[in-house]
Amino acid sequence: MKSCDKCGKENPADYNFCMRCGQSLVLSAMATAAGASISASSVPTIAADRSAVTEPSAPKNPSGESPTPVGPSLPLTKCPYCAEEVSVEAKKCKHCGEFIDLSGSANAAFSGRLNELSPYYQTEFQKITDGGEVYRGKWNWAAFFWGGFWALSKGLWKAGLIAIVGSIFTAGIVGIIYWFIFGARGNYMYYRKIVKRQEPWI
Repeated sequence: MKSCDKCGKENPADYNFCMRCGQSLVLSAMATAAGASISASSVPTIAADRSAVTEPSAPKNPSGESPTPVGPSLPLTKCPYCAEEVSVEAKKCKHCGEFIDLSGSANAAFSGRLNELSPYYQTEFQKITDGGEVYRGKWNWAAFFWGGFWALSKGLWKAGLIAIVGSIFTAGIVGIIYWFIFGARGNYMYYRKIVKRQEPWI
């Protein structure tokens, strides 16, 4: 059967013209064959053209080694809190999140947090550090009068709770004792909390 390209009528194989519209079936067959030949012959050409195209390659290192980062790298040192390596210019440790000062001073372990304290505690902490902790701080009137509440406000949870709860169960006796403890040792207890990250109870 021959299919007419013009009207789509199916014609017997021996027909040279369409029985419906009169379109030459011979010419249609020749055009179809020629089109198929052109399409078939163009495929390898296109494929060849595509194969001829090469992707740009990255520049190769003649030595075969990995490229060296551009620019100088800063020396590393250890965080005084977590002992992980950080840049010498770091102001805050990327591992533990503590503010640090790695200037090489004897107070590097807490100087970052020291700047966040009031001048009173900055001075006291400096004296305690310079004295090798032989000096334990002067009398703290705020800690004496506010007792356990002062301790809680400074993050001294253990000492603060002992003072408050102990006062309830001992008719205030433990609270009175801790008034004097906080007054005499409050600065040093707070120092241990901030600098040494301890949780002192006395």
